[in-house]
Amino acid sequence: MNRLKTDSFFTMTGIKQIAVLLCKILFLLCIAFVSFQVFFCNDAYDYNKLLLLGIAAAGLLLLALAYKLAAPRKAILERYFSFVLGGYLLVMFILEVAFGLRLRFTPVFDMGAVYDGAITWVDTGAIEPYREYFHYFPNNLGLLTLLKIVFSLGKALGITDYFLLGILLGALSLCLMMFSVFMICRKLLGADYTIVAMVLTALCFPLYFSAAAFYSDVMSMAAPPLFYLLYLYSREASSWQKRLALYLGMALVAGIGMEIKFTVLIIVIAAGIEMLLSEDIRRLLAMAAIHVAVIAAIFGITNRIFYPSLLDKEQARLQNTPIYHWIMMGAKGNGSYNPEDYEFTRSFSDPEQRDEALKQEIVKRYSQMGLSGYWDLLKKKTVTALGDGTYAISDFLDDGPVNETSLHDYILYSSPKYGSYRTLCQGSYLLVLLLMLTGGIGSLLAGLKRERQEHKGRDSIIPPLAFLGLWMFLMLWETSGRYFSNYISILLLCAVWGTAYLGRLLTPTQK
Repeated sequence: MNRLKTDSFFTMTGIKQIAVLLCKILFLLCIAFVSFQVFFCNDAYDYNKLLLLGIAAAGLLLLALAYKLAAPRKAILERYFSFVLGGYLLVMFILEVAFGLRLRFTPVFDMGAVYDGAITWVDTGAIEPYREYFHYFPNNLGLLTLLKIVFSLGKALGITDYFLLGILLGALSLCLMMFSVFMICRKLLGADYTIVAMVLTALCFPLYFSAAAFYSDVMSMAAPPLFYLLYLYSREASSWQKRLALYLGMALVAGIGMEIKFTVLIIVIAAGIEMLLSEDIRRLLAMAAIHVAVIAAIFGITNRIFYPSLLDKEQARLQNTPIYHWIMMGAKGNGSYNPEDYEFTRSFSDPEQRDEALKQEIVKRYSQMGLSGYWDLLKKKTVTALGDGTYAISDFLDDGPVNETSLHDYILYSSPKYGSYRTLCQGSYLLVLLLMLTGGIGSLLAGLKRERQEHKGRDSIIPPLAFLGLWMFLMLWETSGRYFSNYISILLLCAVWGTAYLGRLLTPTQK
């Protein structure tokens, strides 16, 4: 009997179960580390920890109240779910646009190049004043193309308030992100926990003000959860035709999202890993083939748009900022932007010589810091990259504000009441992290007990893997408080999973 158990332990299925368990352990260790550093070691921001816990506790009570009111009315909520969802999204869209208009500003730096470049492209058919910028940063060509398309449509309709069009586009991305999150929650947890997700999302205060900051972070927010939603539908597809059509939709979402911000690739990889561990090899191969073809086509079309009519291919080869640059910059200080590294990268005229020098500098920096220095770097970068509950959107909002409103007394870095706004945001963000930690513990315990769940998708490893992948990427790359924000949907999903495990713990009869 024991021999049989031991043998089954080493079957392919047993190995894959161990791999899933390992993924859960890694996620739990990661979110525990992030939560600890953000709360206890947040030297970048001065917070009253008791006040943060009070805000998080108030938020948790609000979530508990929402569930208590929603659970007995689950059948009614399911029946009228489309009206509830539509009303919620409509209110959020109106608020985002209204706040966005009040928070108008003058885009500069990267957002300025993309925004003004799109306007120039619409008005003149060229991007001449911004050629050098896009030779250096081709990663923003996708967003430039999207804004140009929207601004062109607006101009054809007689709308030349391009900032308004940008706000509308940002609000659309935010609402599409929320729609996907709520549909995922309804599918996997039911309408009652979807109400909890709605309340938790409403407590993420920076989302109300993010439509005005329609840069790559906000404009790629919709991609990860929409991709995951389509993936869930593909698992339930009744035929290969439907499944392949959904794979095509996933590939389009992934490709467009990656053109705007390449980190969208992380959730694609997470889905591939789950499919591999679920023994869906045929489906994995089909999905991979479609994704490679579609994503390559999207990137190829974008290149054809710009080269050689708008940008020079040889100049781009000489000037394109290599990925080694951001890795090098991420290995110094707390990993944030520093102009000296840009001077170093651009001091070389030969791209091959430059790339070799960058690789040597990366090795040098990590060698000099040693293991203890690397551990300190991870702690600093974790706080910088994942420690700001405002999602650092004020990086944009304080660039030449057009209006003077009461909102500006709270939102901008130099505002007299910014500390209050930041503390409120940080408290609600702490709640999200703690719920993610709860979900990680619950998922691991369920996995150890090999419990069968009524909602199979509740134990999906894609959201935890995506968060783990995001953290690993941010620990390698340049750090900023903004760079995690296009995955806020994944944090919310992991947090709602946490509420489900917490509710199950408090009410053992709950499935």
